[in-house]
Amino acid sequence: MEHQISEASKVSKELQQQIAQLAFQLYEARGREDGHDIEDWLRAEAALQRDAILPRASVAAAIYEDS
Repeated sequence: MEHQISEASKVSKELQQQIAQLAFQLYEARGREDGHDIEDWLRAEAALQRDAILPRASVAAAIYEDS
């Protein structure tokens, strides 16, 4: 049981890192405009769920093309 918890924690940390990296890319794509951190995080989270097979740069570009 303990191994399962530590494995889930590892996956969760890796996912959080991926979301953070993509959220930062979205921040940069917007010209580093502050005040949209939660929006960027939620967009990154949704994009990774929806488009997991696309490269991150493509996902970031697609998100802002749709806006």
